[in-house]
Formats: sequence, C-alpha cells, structure tokens
Amino acid sequence: MTIEEREHILTQLEASGLLGRGGGWFPAHRKWCAVLAEDGVPVVVANGGESEPGSIKDRFLIRTRPADVLAGLKVAMDVVGADQGYVYLKGSFAEEETLLHRALKDMGGDPRITIHRGDDTYVGGEETAVLESIEGRVAWPRPKPPRPSSVGLFGRPTLVQNIDTLARVPEAIRSGAAYATQPSMAITIWGDVRNPGAYEIQGGRTLRSVVEQEGGGPTSDVALVFPNSAQAMPFTPDQLDIALDPGTFAGAGSPLGTASILVLNSAASHLSILDSVARFFEREACGQCPPCVLGTTNLRELVTGAKPSTHRLIPQAALKETAWFMSIHGYCSHARQGASAVTGLFARWQDEVIERLRGSDEGGGAESRDPFAPNSRERQALEAFLTRL
Repeated sequence: MTIEEREHILTQLEASGLLGRGGGWFPAHRKWCAVLAEDGVPVVVANGGESEPGSIKDRFLIRTRPADVLAGLKVAMDVVGADQGYVYLKGSFAEEETLLHRALKDMGGDPRITIHRGDDTYVGGEETAVLESIEGRVAWPRPKPPRPSSVGLFGRPTLVQNIDTLARVPEAIRSGAAYATQPSMAITIWGDVRNPGAYEIQGGRTLRSVVEQEGGGPTSDVALVFPNSAQAMPFTPDQLDIALDPGTFAGAGSPLGTASILVLNSAASHLSILDSVARFFEREACGQCPPCVLGTTNLRELVTGAKPSTHRLIPQAALKETAWFMSIHGYCSHARQGASAVTGLFARWQDEVIERLRGSDEGGGAESRDPFAPNSRERQALEAFLTRL
C-alpha cells in the first residue's frame, strides 16, 4: 500500500466518524494512528471474544457477514503495515470459526490471518486478556500501561479492534463523511420481548422504537430496560425515548456499551435482579487479583444474605466500604464495574428493596429472576435465535 493510499483511507475513516463497537466507542481512526506512531511491525487482532451476558451481535455478524469482518481486518492490516492478523473467538464459537475459515477460503485465502479460539470466560474478552490467550497463557488482563498500541501481542504494536467495528470499515471508508450522517449499528435485544435476537439498525433510533419494532414489543408492561446488560443502570418506561447514541447515553448516566438491551417487566423482583447482577460479577472474576475475587464475593454475600423471611436488611455501610475498596484495585475494570453496578442498583432501588425485605413473605408475588445466569431462560432464547440464522 502506498503512502497516498494509506492517507486516503485514514482520511475517509476519520471523516466517517466510525467508533469502536466493543463497548468503549473510541474513534477507530485515533486507534489506528496510535499504532502507526509506534516503532516496529504491528499486528492486528479482531476481537470476537464476545462475553457480555445477553450480547450476541458479534456472533450475529460473523454468521451473516463473515466476509465483511475479514475485509475490514485486511484493510486494517494493510493500513498499519501489519504482517500478521488474528481473529480471536471464544472457545465455544466453533461454528463461527468454521464460517470464517470458509469465507477466508472464498476470498482466496490469506496466510497472514490466523483464527484463534480461546476460553469462554467473561474477562477473557478484555483486549489484553485476548493477547495473553493468543500467546498461549491464561486469559488474564494485563496491567496498563503499556497499552497494546505500543506493547501488545508478542511485544509488538498491536491494533485490537472489535469484530463489529471491522465489519463496518469497508462501508465507512467508501462513504467517508456520508457514513457519519447515518451510521449503522448492531444491537441485541432480549428478555421480556416477543422477538429476542440481534438486529442491524440505523444510529439515532430511540430505545423505545427498538423495543417496539425489532423486539416486537414487550410481552407485558415494561418496568426496566438495561441498555448494556449488567454493566449499566436501567432505564424506566418514561426514559425510553432516548436516542441510541453513545454520547447521549453517557450523559444520561447509563453507557450504551455493547448495546445488549435487556427488557424486564413489572413482575420481576428488584431484589432478585440485584442478586443476579452480584452473582454475575462474582462468577466471572478471573481469579488473578485477590481484591476483585474477595470484593465481588463480599458484594454477593451482602446482597444474598438479605432475606424477606428473616427481615435481614442489606448493610449499607459494608456495601459502600466494599465498593470503595474495589474501585481502587484490580488489573482490569471488572472490580470497578462490579462495585458500580451493584451499589448503583441498590441506591436506585433502595426504597423498593428495603420495603420487600421488611415484608413477611417473598414480596407479594414478585417473580424471582436471574437473567445474567449462564443458562437463564432469557439467554437461552438468544441461543435459539442464532440457531435459526
């Protein structure tokens, strides 16, 4: 690739405003330029280690548009001057691996590209944990700095870009500034909706319209909508006219992240959802740093120790102390996110949770739910959607 060709692509990518779809929504152009600024021959990694509970958008794109994913990876490799490219998948993504190999063969093959399946852990999808897995070690996050752009895979400058982002690179480069006016995005919608699954939409749509149209409408009255799985604070029915835009969501205090939109009806017990979130963060702690392991366990015990039948309340002082400790420790963001999610939900639902805990029964008919469990009925519905593609 000539310098002129590279500059043209980077100019188009910047004009397109393409943002990373791995959850951080960081400008793709800036990430590519950061790698170009480093010495050494770079590597590009397409991160398909999708592990956010309820998110299937990356697998959806691999199953429906594998050639776009590989085309985006090849463009990224050529632009940054990489001699190697990897597609990282979770260990259970055997069908996705087959589809990518088939698409790569149909494109004439490329000996520079390797498809690597790692493990199925949640933290294993973090960008530095992905690098550890490809290098043959346990998929544990690395401390930062250094960042992968300077010291990444095998010590080389590394561009780690989400599968969803790379699938949009060809269109973004073709359209340039026109792409910025109507960017596309993939979402997952699940829970108490008639059509759970993954869908491609145009950016700027409202949360309410997505629930009604792609989701087919709620199965009953909506009580809560989590816009980013367990990671973000839920919206209430009067907040659903917010546009699906990362900046708008961040301003509302609930990051869009991977757009794994969980809809829950009014029958769901707040206490059981709080318990489900706490159990998720405890279960998915990778075990590398004790503050995270101990902190997530302590949070879960504080939540699950509260029982309506015994009138035992959640000790708020202990909850805040544990969350503070977790917020300043840990190699990756898992501890901080767990502390923020559990304490944030409790703060929002404090009156409802305390009222239920002070009751003499299990909450007057409130339904116990555990949507973030690995085999929950909500997540099983998404797997069924994938099998129909």
